[in-house]
Amino acid sequence: MSGASDDWHTVSLRRTEEELRPKLNTKKELFNTPSRKDGIDEKTENKIRRKSVALIQEAGIRLELPCQAICTAIHFFHQFYAKCSLKKYPHLLTAQTCLFLASKVEETSRRIRDVMNTTYRLRHPDKPPLQVTDTEGYWQMKDTVVRHEQLVLRVLGFNMSSRHPHQYALHFLQDLNGYYLYS
Repeated sequence: MSGASDDWHTVSLRRTEEELRPKLNTKKELFNTPSRKDGIDEKTENKIRRKSVALIQEAGIRLELPCQAICTAIHFFHQFYAKCSLKKYPHLLTAQTCLFLASKVEETSRRIRDVMNTTYRLRHPDKPPLQVTDTEGYWQMKDTVVRHEQLVLRVLGFNMSSRHPHQYALHFLQDLNGYYLYS
């Protein structure tokens, strides 16, 4: 009887591992996004995505996050908008939320206050930083980020695993370098 339950446990784990692997989008899915279905043209969508990715990169650098965490935030951002429309959810809030979430996932956690202040200063360089004592603005923004984090987690199916292509490119370049050194 114990052998049957061990087999079930193993099969269940294998299925879970397969389900957790990042899904690659087809070419059709890449060009037929929910944003396009909502009437946003390709040029506008790409412009919004580039602006958001630039915010994630600059804020990540200022927060001294490792490259892996910044790439994870960008991955989360694109995965979110592969399933949701840019018209329905503010892209800068999503970028901020993905950066905060990625810092936790990659175990380089930053305080939500630091992420919020950094992204706020990048978006509004002429305004003073957010103050915790500001009973209205700061706490409302913090609540919005936390609620949006829950939404991002649900949309991504709580699947926080990601494989970044730069890891494979680095190994490939190292192999090429070794090949040319010894040939």
